[in-house]
Amino acid sequence: MTTLYVSDLDGTLLQPDATLSERAHHALVELIEAGLLFTIATARSVVHLRPHLRDLPLRLPVIGLNGGSVTDYRTGRHHSVETLPAGVVRAVCAAMRAHGVDPILSTMTDRDRVYVGRSPNGGQQWYVDDRSASKDPRLTRVDDVRAHLAEPTACVTAIGPREALVALNAELVANFGASLYLHLFENTPYSPGWWWVTVGPQRATKAHGIAALRRMVPEVERVVVFGDQLNDLPMFRAADRAVAVANAHPEVLDAACEVIGSNTEDSVVHWLRRHGRASSRQA
Repeated sequence: MTTLYVSDLDGTLLQPDATLSERAHHALVELIEAGLLFTIATARSVVHLRPHLRDLPLRLPVIGLNGGSVTDYRTGRHHSVETLPAGVVRAVCAAMRAHGVDPILSTMTDRDRVYVGRSPNGGQQWYVDDRSASKDPRLTRVDDVRAHLAEPTACVTAIGPREALVALNAELVANFGASLYLHLFENTPYSPGWWWVTVGPQRATKAHGIAALRRMVPEVERVVVFGDQLNDLPMFRAADRAVAVANAHPEVLDAACEVIGSNTEDSVVHWLRRHGRASSRQA
């Protein structure tokens, strides 16, 4: 049976410092080069993956922006992109500002860009520092992100204190219901105390990305996924087998077919070495 393996990144495949251990990197290179069908599903963009995954020889497209993009890892070419209606972007950004948070825009025009204002709060400053450290070419500092609201926007991000972000998320749910994909979370372990709300199109879920990969690789008969956070639940429901790491959110643990060790133990890679080799030999 031809199996596709898809792993979340932060909190699942990566260590708590957002690195892929040397041991895990070596093992994944060996497995992929032996024919293992393996790729990533993440809230990050593809260009923001490369400093973390380095030269990992991913042959399959990567699911980025929580499913908002399906992109070739080697070339950066998008196979598919989901964007928000311009009117929705304006309304969402207005709501964020009303809650005291400057929005961050991820847009896709002639090249991908991330627009960030010049007076970030502490959580946004972590975002800027992280993207700067990884030399993310999308990062664009601007005086006012509102000058770019008409550009095709794949994601709008708010970063702020918990109380403001919980209230913002509740307002967006009330105003937009299921017409948007919303993800509220604390950015642990990277910037604890700072909460995020990411806003994407309704179809921007990892389940949508899984469906796209199934169409692109029609020989796949089974999909196994690995994850740890609530934004992984859609792909858990879309997969044939869902595996959670031990450090996963309680709802993710409950939804899993199997629970393995934590991300600190490279548990996904250990699982793949035990169970993925047979598939790679057949490929």
